[in-house]
Amino acid sequence: MQNENAQVQMRKGVLELCILRILSHGEAYTSDLSDRLKQAELLVVEGTLYPLLTRMKNAGWLVYRWAESKNGPPRKYYALTKEGLQQLELLDREWESFVEAVQSLNRPTMAENFDSGQPIGPKDGSPTGPKDGNSMGPKDGNPMGPKDGNPMGPKDGNQTGSIAGDKYELKPGQP
Repeated sequence: MQNENAQVQMRKGVLELCILRILSHGEAYTSDLSDRLKQAELLVVEGTLYPLLTRMKNAGWLVYRWAESKNGPPRKYYALTKEGLQQLELLDREWESFVEAVQSLNRPTMAENFDSGQPIGPKDGSPTGPKDGNSMGPKDGNPMGPKDGNPMGPKDGNQTGSIAGDKYELKPGQP
């Protein structure tokens, strides 16, 4: 159910662009638009098309004309205006930018995650990664350790510190 909702929201977000793209090939009757969107598996609910077309017409992106039909009542054919074509160009640029941004995240496949044996998530083990955006943490490379960047302490093996105000010193070989 949650997946269906995500799909519905994504489709709704691109319907204007899709309608403008269809109409960039020439005028179309409402059922033609509906059929094209269904073929591309992009039409959410047919009832959403009519209010969207009205909104796009009111924005100045579309015009329509009535034409007699051999099979019943007159039909309304929609076409792009100059403003509609400009909007299409703008939405196309925005769409390309959006797709590039999403693609730049380039997540590994499920198999790559599990085959590697590595946990999925930031390399520093935190749920969201380091606060400074640096995957290695602070400048010394160790968010919790000594300033020299060695998580095991200084190179000579000595460690000093304090617990509850009491100073202590550990030498190599001491427990």
